[in-house]
Amino acid sequence: MNWQQYRISGIQAGSADAQRIEVAVMDVADRYGLKDATRTSLVSNTLIFVTEPDVKQFHTDVGVRIYADSAIVDVMAGFGPRVPRFVQVSNALGKSLAAEFGERCVVLPATERVRDGLASYR
Repeated sequence: MNWQQYRISGIQAGSADAQRIEVAVMDVADRYGLKDATRTSLVSNTLIFVTEPDVKQFHTDVGVRIYADSAIVDVMAGFGPRVPRFVQVSNALGKSLAAEFGERCVVLPATERVRDGLASYR
């Protein structure tokens, strides 16, 4: 599965840090052609959700949700082959979040990913 997850600790909805995450996601989204679809998100406590428009299979999505005292950032492109856009977006967003939040931002290994509250952003 094409899924990368980051956790940024110490984030509350509506905080300045939450806004910084939204700006970082939109910056990467703009660079790689993803569009804001936050209003259509099906996940509770979504801060922002962007998706690759007009791509039916293996579209790259980025969703950010509040979970406990953290922001969970999901970069996904579904089951199947590793698609270039997913790799580009995941790498760019990881670098951006690490630069912005330092040690507060960690990559979660598959065995530690937060699935609570995650059904599907779409």
